[in-house]
Amino acid sequence: MGPKIDIHFWNPEKDEFTSAYNVSRPEYPPELYERKNYSRDVFDRMDRESHYSKQKWYQELSRQLNMNLKEFVLEYCNNLEKITGDLPDIMGFDKNGEETLWAEVKYEGFGTEAREVILKQFELSKERGIPFSFVIPKRPLYSREITDNWINKNLPSEMKVYKFDMDVQIVLPKRSQIKFVEVLRR
Repeated sequence: MGPKIDIHFWNPEKDEFTSAYNVSRPEYPPELYERKNYSRDVFDRMDRESHYSKQKWYQELSRQLNMNLKEFVLEYCNNLEKITGDLPDIMGFDKNGEETLWAEVKYEGFGTEAREVILKQFELSKERGIPFSFVIPKRPLYSREITDNWINKNLPSEMKVYKFDMDVQIVLPKRSQIKFVEVLRR
């Protein structure tokens, strides 16, 4: 099991996507935050102590899906992890729970194992008809640049690949300070 699963939802009051985890701490679904192999009893107790199901964002997303949001997310993620071994960094869904996009972001390091997982995710996204994007830094801090030539030789030509560039001195850059460029595929 991977790191916590955060849910971002459209917040019309702020006209932006909002992190459910940030809105509801510490009242966030324990099974989505902990992502560990605790016993059912432990998760049940944690669930009873948390009040996430009473929060407006949780009720609204469950209503839109016409099912319990936590159960939907856990079932989806657990099934996907069984197939690919890892979850894409970003997964998008519409109001009906249909998949709309997957994206993988590699900020540092892209070894053979990571490449194999990304290729599995890409192939599965193709089978399911889900757009897939791979996002990497133009100038990585600790590793060599992944060149456009390498990308074209080693990744499927149908895969959308983007490079982002930003000033590494800025800890939390604004959207306007990050530039994304799509790698031309041959």
